Amino acid sequence: MKKKSTVIVLLILLISTGVPIVYTCPLDTTFRAYLDRRFWQPFAKFVAAPARDLPPQSESTRPFAGLAGDEAKPALQAVRDAYGPLSSGFELPSTSPELQAEPWIRAHAAVVSALQTELTEEEKEEVRLVDAKIDMREGEAGRQEALQRAQDKLRGFLSTAKTPALASEARGWLAHVYYLCGDFPSAAKIYLDELLVADSALNSGTLLTSIRLVFFDSDKSKTHLADHLDEYFDTPGHALFVVNLLINPSYQQGRPPLAAVAQKTITSLQNHGELFRSGAESEALALALMRAALFMGDPGAALRYSQMVPRTSLTAKSSEFNWLTAVCHFLGREYAAAEGPLLRMYHSPQADERDHVAAAQALIGVYQKLGRPVDQLHAAFLYYPSHSSYPYMENQFVAWPYTGWLLDLPYLLDIQLTAEELDAYLRRYRQSSGPIFATRLLSPTTGQRRTRSAAEIVEYALEVRYARQEKYQEDAALYQKLGSWPRAQRMGKLAQLYAEADDAAHTGLPHLEARYAYAAFLADHPNQIFFNDTLWSGSQTEVFIEQYRNNQWGTHTPPSMQGLTREERELFLQLERRLRDEQEEWWRAYKILAAVVDEAGDSALGRRAARKAVDCLARINTERFGRAEEVAAARRSLAQWLRQPSVTRLETNSSRG
Repeated sequence: MKKKSTVIVLLILLISTGVPIVYTCPLDTTFRAYLDRRFWQPFAKFVAAPARDLPPQSESTRPFAGLAGDEAKPALQAVRDAYGPLSSGFELPSTSPELQAEPWIRAHAAVVSALQTELTEEEKEEVRLVDAKIDMREGEAGRQEALQRAQDKLRGFLSTAKTPALASEARGWLAHVYYLCGDFPSAAKIYLDELLVADSALNSGTLLTSIRLVFFDSDKSKTHLADHLDEYFDTPGHALFVVNLLINPSYQQGRPPLAAVAQKTITSLQNHGELFRSGAESEALALALMRAALFMGDPGAALRYSQMVPRTSLTAKSSEFNWLTAVCHFLGREYAAAEGPLLRMYHSPQADERDHVAAAQALIGVYQKLGRPVDQLHAAFLYYPSHSSYPYMENQFVAWPYTGWLLDLPYLLDIQLTAEELDAYLRRYRQSSGPIFATRLLSPTTGQRRTRSAAEIVEYALEVRYARQEKYQEDAALYQKLGSWPRAQRMGKLAQLYAEADDAAHTGLPHLEARYAYAAFLADHPNQIFFNDTLWSGSQTEVFIEQYRNNQWGTHTPPSMQGLTREERELFLQLERRLRDEQEEWWRAYKILAAVVDEAGDSALGRRAARKAVDCLARINTERFGRAEEVAAARRSLAQWLRQPSVTRLETNSSRG
């Protein structure tokens, strides 16, 4: 049996602005979502009634009243024949009033004639419903007085109708008439109620399209809706639907400046407490109040409303309640208090993929503010076990743009955390050994991408760190243990080259030749020694603060919403600069080769080292690496040295010495 959430799903898809419409495909990456004000909002959602099973829609293919169906009695068929043309966008002829009235007169005459013949009760009901629809069609064609007649006839029909399918159709047409007359609340309530009717003759697509016409979501429509809130406060279901519509977030633009709308919402909710006397309905009221308070930017008030929810209730254990509570604490800079609700939310048996994605990213932010990097890394790994690519499921689609490849994880592993902190993670969380995600490495046995556990990913990150420290011998053994055969072989070769280059027994030309061979090997293997190929795949530059300073696309946080403290920003800038220096094989090779040039001077080795160094500098991508002026100056200096006569090169080297 389909759940009520199916209705919520489609309502979100059709009504909500922002992400569900703009982001029709999964985003590739998300990074530091917790620094974006748009992240800390209530989830986009719609509620038409208290959560319960949604009766399945009728599979009946019965045509509407007055349209073609089974072979009918002559009198009934005459009614259908007269009504059929009117249901297809009939336009009044631009001639005399008598000719304008003729189609409707003929159709009503067929109705009168049919009711005087022998018809079954169901056939009579169809004829009576067609009679009301004739007036409705006349009203659609421009005669407003006909709409009132249609409204009266449809109400009368519904008071006596016995055929469920015809009654269901009549409710839909009555809502349509209300809409045409500008009575949007009456129309909307019928559509909402009809979504819950098991044997409805109206399919959900028709109903949802109709609802969207009534609730077209914009700042202007929200303001208008707020002025008519009391008209929807006849049942908890109607009330909660419009309230959640009014305070539904737009992730693309952030919270709209509709504080007055939120205040009207809170006032109406508080004035209609009779709808929420106890139990789940009362708790639903509290959640709505919390959402409204957050909508207008008042987390303190939202926390006060949270006290209306008993802590032993099912609502208090729900993802929504824990999320709203955590949001209140985080926005109030009570970071330690936000941790508990987020952990409860993540580990709840009822948590879905969206809940896991949101809670994990929020915890990353909490631990960043609390200065707990090891827990921050653990939270980043929590993002992956249950997360595929986008929180779109058969029974639920909830707007949530902060999905995709989590760049926080490689940033923490490769830039932010120290080697000691990575070791601490392994000591504390080594049991987190479940598969996380497929790496770029291929299995030598299956040829498929290898899936690594969190512990293996951390171990690999540490091995890359060891390589950057030129601990190649230890690295070769560790890479071999993890099955990274190409890296293990490269580390073995590097261990040999580095040992020869660093051998104190080597002096003079042999020592310089060994240094050149070591540097040349580094230069010939870009992104294969110091670069962590399990973490980055064409996205590293996006995380550098200097690079995305003016980035306004995707989920990357615009400068005005970055939320970094000055201390955090300066620290990250230093860490990013260090990473770019340490992972660039060509830069490391250039430094070694430049030293060889200085020592070898104007010799065959010196000139060879200089040409290799120039080649390294030419290959460095300064958009990723930076140091553009320094690289250009070094390249010019070496090129100029190579062009000089031998005597001048000797003098240049002497001056360097």
